[in-house]
Amino acid sequence: MPVTKSAKKRLRINKKKKAYNIKYKNKARSSLKECEQAVKSGRPGEAKTMLPGLIAILDKMASRGVIHKKRAARKKSRFARKVNQLQSLMTSSSNTNSGENLSDLKSSSA
Repeated sequence: MPVTKSAKKRLRINKKKKAYNIKYKNKARSSLKECEQAVKSGRPGEAKTMLPGLIAILDKMASRGVIHKKRAARKKSRFARKVNQLQSLMTSSSNTNSGENLSDLKSSSA
């Protein structure tokens, strides 16, 4: 247990920061999972509409110091790439069999 006044204050502040960080990490994690589900189930429209919200959450986390800014950039980039791949596969699959193309995307993202 902290003894000095400043150490006690740091303990209080760290508890508040930890609660804040956990809240935002959980929010980002659940948002990312929802977006991943949309991509895996082959719904490019839904995934594309979720993308700005996910980007906003990651940017806010990076600006507040919850995660590193390069980690946020990496996650945004990877998810945007998945959405764009899905969208291009769906547009090209209108001429061919969509099942084969969708399985290629799932295996490459795993």
